[in-house]
Amino acid sequence: MFKALAPGVLLTTLLGIGAYYLSGIHPTLDALVVALLAGMIIRLLFGKLPFFDMVIAYAKDIKDFLIPVGVILYAATINIKTSLALSGAVYAQTFVAFGVLLVAALLLGRLFKLPQKTNWLTAVGSSICGASAIAITCTAVDAKDEDISNSMIAITLVGLLAVAMFQAIPYFQSLGNEVYGVLSGATLQQTGLVKMATANLGTVSKDIALPVKVLRTALIPFVALAFFFIAAKQNGKKKGSGYLLIVLAAFIVILGLTAFSPAFAVVTKFQAIKVAATIVFATAFVNLGLLCDFKTLKVQPIIVAFLAWAAAVGVFLVMA
Repeated sequence: MFKALAPGVLLTTLLGIGAYYLSGIHPTLDALVVALLAGMIIRLLFGKLPFFDMVIAYAKDIKDFLIPVGVILYAATINIKTSLALSGAVYAQTFVAFGVLLVAALLLGRLFKLPQKTNWLTAVGSSICGASAIAITCTAVDAKDEDISNSMIAITLVGLLAVAMFQAIPYFQSLGNEVYGVLSGATLQQTGLVKMATANLGTVSKDIALPVKVLRTALIPFVALAFFFIAAKQNGKKKGSGYLLIVLAAFIVILGLTAFSPAFAVVTKFQAIKVAATIVFATAFVNLGLLCDFKTLKVQPIIVAFLAWAAAVGVFLVMA
């Protein structure tokens, strides 16, 4: 048994650790994005080799363990205190953008006849925190590999395209640093993409864009719980659902403690905790990347993710 699992354990752990250290090379590099892309690329290059079936089988089996553990550790690294100090106008822009992303993606998914759970995952990935939201919600709704693969590829490709458009189109740069920072944090899919889009703006990224993104990230357990109950109503509760509910509740409790308990906030600032949380979650993201099979890729989720993002950007600019 150990010999069968060893290649997957070794590969994903090394890539997770590598993603963490690689993210320290430049501020635009995010460990989770690097880990996800690494898993995708490894699957694309070596997925057809016979021995790789065991690696993929390991990735499928371990994700339901690593993701909940990573979620709890990840919650302790989220600094929501700065986000709570944002202005009311920024709150309004952020939550309206979140609502547009979520609703537009769900409606467009039905229009383009996406499978229900692919639609759900594409919507939560677009509206909250990209792969992190998909990683947690896919477990909550018991999504299939193809649902995870298509939604993960869609939000990753659209996110990279969105960053490229923000940086290539002069209009976005003319909005001013503060508006551009809020726009990036309110509409881009992943924290790493927000860092990439605002890397040249000095303290704007740290002071505005990332706190805005944290507001959306904090919604992960609430939205995951909502879809969990919808899925349970439709299909019945799956085995182990109680464990998942405990994990999501723990996420909410830890998030609250980091915001309102100074003593707990001090503990979570220890570098060892941040390193452990990042490496565990990055390793989980490598596993998710390994589940992304480009052979099953469909263009509809990509179109849905892009149109939802474009709609949110349009509404934001009207409000700005």
